[in-house]
Amino acid sequence: MKRELKITDAQLPKLTDDERDKMIPILIRLLKAKSSSDRPIKADTIMKWFNENKHKTQMTKAVCPANLRKAINYIRTTGIAPVMSGSNGYYITDDPKEIYKIAISLEQRAESINAAAKGLRDLAQELQASAKKKDDLWDML
Repeated sequence: MKRELKITDAQLPKLTDDERDKMIPILIRLLKAKSSSDRPIKADTIMKWFNENKHKTQMTKAVCPANLRKAINYIRTTGIAPVMSGSNGYYITDDPKEIYKIAISLEQRAESINAAAKGLRDLAQELQASAKKKDDLWDML
C-alpha cells in the first residue's frame, strides 16, 4: 500500500538526474543488502564505492558528502526507506522504535538549527539598527 505524502515540492531536496535516477536506487539497494544496525556503512565508504564504480553506476560526477546527505534526506523525506544514521554510518531498519528515535533526533536538531538562525537574524537586525544610528549621527554633523 502506497502512503500519501504530506510534503510539498518545496520541502524536497532538489536532485540532479544522476542523483534521482542512478544514485538513490543504488544507495537503497546497497544499504538494504550490505548494512544493518550492527553493520552500518560509513559515509566515506559509500562515497568511495560510488566514486570508484562510476563506470558501473554511469554517474557523471563524483559523489561528495553534500550529495550523499541530500540523497539520504530525499529518501527519508519521501518515505522511500527508513534510513538510520549515526556516528558509525548509515543503515536501513524496520524497527519502529529506531525509526521514532531518529525522527526525534532530527526534530531536535531542526529546533537547534532554527534557534541558531533566529539568533543570527536578531543580531543582524541589531547591527543594522546600530549602523543606521551611526549614519543618523553623521548626518547631524
